[in-house]
Amino acid sequence: MLLPYASWWVGRQEHRILKEGIELTSEEKMWAASVGVQDVDKVRLLYLPMIPLPVSSITYFVARMLGKPLDVGGMAAQYGIYVVKQSRNDPSILVHEMAHIAQYERMGGIRPFLEQYFEELFTEGYDNSGMELEARAAAIPYNRPPDR
Repeated sequence: MLLPYASWWVGRQEHRILKEGIELTSEEKMWAASVGVQDVDKVRLLYLPMIPLPVSSITYFVARMLGKPLDVGGMAAQYGIYVVKQSRNDPSILVHEMAHIAQYERMGGIRPFLEQYFEELFTEGYDNSGMELEARAAAIPYNRPPDR
């Protein structure tokens, strides 16, 4: 029951971001290509005060059970990326989400991506998920020290 709803919800988010979002800059397109995004021209960014999440007690229960944080700085919805406005100048968040876009492409779209993502979350947990580890590793070269 979770997978069909999640697939529908992610598809709606992608549609919104592609409609309202902005194109990547040439530098951002290079970052996307460097982490394996094949179709960098499809990617759009939408900066918001906070990342929208599906409003459901089930969503919050599952996220908490799996150790997935709900206060994220970004979220990839296939070719769309939400980024929290205060994270606008943190390229590591953007590159992390671009790595997820490369995964969407490799896996063949929203549903196959979510099948694998949920499987890893349920078996390995958020911190040890192979998909998350891959995205974190891709972002390492773009990490910046915290502002003081």
